[in-house]
Amino acid sequence: MRGLLSSSPTLLRRAAAAAAAQISGTGCSNATASVASPLCRSTLQDGKGKAFFGSWSRGCSMSTTADLLLDYESDPPLDDAQALRKESSLNVAVSQLASDFDRESNLCLEKFSRTRRASVISTGSLKLDLALGIGGLPKVIICFHIIYNSSSVGGHKAFIILFCSFCPVWQITDKHMLQGRMVEIFGKEASGKTTLALHVVKEAQKNGGCCAYIDAENAFNPAFAEAIGVDTERLLIAQPDSAENSLSIVNTLVGGSIDVVVVDSVAALIPKCEIEGEIYMNSEDIQSRLMTRALRKIHYTLSRSETLIIFVNQVRTKKSSNQSPVVYKEVACGGNALGFYAAVRLRTSRRELRYTEDQATGIGISVQIIKNKLVPATLKEAGIDLRFGKGICRESEILEMASSIGVIMKDGCGYWINNEFLADNAAAEKFLHENATIADEICSTIRSQFFER
Repeated sequence: MRGLLSSSPTLLRRAAAAAAAQISGTGCSNATASVASPLCRSTLQDGKGKAFFGSWSRGCSMSTTADLLLDYESDPPLDDAQALRKESSLNVAVSQLASDFDRESNLCLEKFSRTRRASVISTGSLKLDLALGIGGLPKVIICFHIIYNSSSVGGHKAFIILFCSFCPVWQITDKHMLQGRMVEIFGKEASGKTTLALHVVKEAQKNGGCCAYIDAENAFNPAFAEAIGVDTERLLIAQPDSAENSLSIVNTLVGGSIDVVVVDSVAALIPKCEIEGEIYMNSEDIQSRLMTRALRKIHYTLSRSETLIIFVNQVRTKKSSNQSPVVYKEVACGGNALGFYAAVRLRTSRRELRYTEDQATGIGISVQIIKNKLVPATLKEAGIDLRFGKGICRESEILEMASSIGVIMKDGCGYWINNEFLADNAAAEKFLHENATIADEICSTIRSQFFER
């Protein structure tokens, strides 16, 4: 900028003086044309700016006004020689980074195409998968880069993806481009948190995945898990005696070849100092500080793995002391760190009981998406029906969603399924429950309509 000013100081001063004269309402005999600078033109578009600059310029000398306007002139574009020197200097810095640090710090200076695709695991609920916007919970985020020319990037290794436009399969040449994710499911008691987590485990096992369950509450029920559809013989179950051991197990499992890790629950993670100390001892904020330190390490390991971690959490009622009248609000246990690290946060709440012939057979819950880093689906809700001892009522969701898109024809209170008329919802749900193959085909059609466009 100084070079530009020294090359033509007279011309710039005349232009600035003419602009200042035009603002203040006076003419300028030294300037051949009253042309305002871009700064002045943008400011004079409204009346307030004109009034302000008019009063301001009358209180300032012309030389001061010109100097201030000159200080805000734009820098000239770089010529070829300057751009080459800048690029060479940056390449030297990148080469130095590549030699001093590991390849996670490598930078790419060439043009590239980048997109993100999420590998998801279904939640077991079609409604919740639709509300999440990506068809389920994010198991791994895959970053795709197409490098056009990597020979001039300091000689360091570039990340390359083999892209095939007609094939849905992406072949990854560097595993460090995979990033696992954390999910938090929190809510009041008996609101379906553990049931929802077990359904995710079931869906992961259906795809051949390996899962682990950290039972910090010592309340795991194998019979209930098997009724949902979890293969307990293929499920790794741990019941650690302290929070430190539990989180160390999670960090170790994330570094291995595991797909889903469930921690049930965060509120039951007891630090060793609380176990060894007396009940009356004040141990405030110990768990939150422990979670903050542990999550930093787990997140580092998770960024190099393909694992989905589900933290089941409880809520507590907290009194707000800064408001009058006093307001009580619900907060999740374990501090604020988990909320920042989680890619998805789900709040579950119980709505009402479900009855069949005057007998309570289940409950209806509402799952609210509090946070979603992948798509703008925040604050969306999904209503899910849970059957006692069986989990999510899949058949009712299939009937509702399939009839909405015309996969199943609804005739009054009945349904046409596979050329067979069923008189009411109970008969249709029973038919889908007894014919799992037909239900799977309808479910696949629904997913192709909503999630594979």
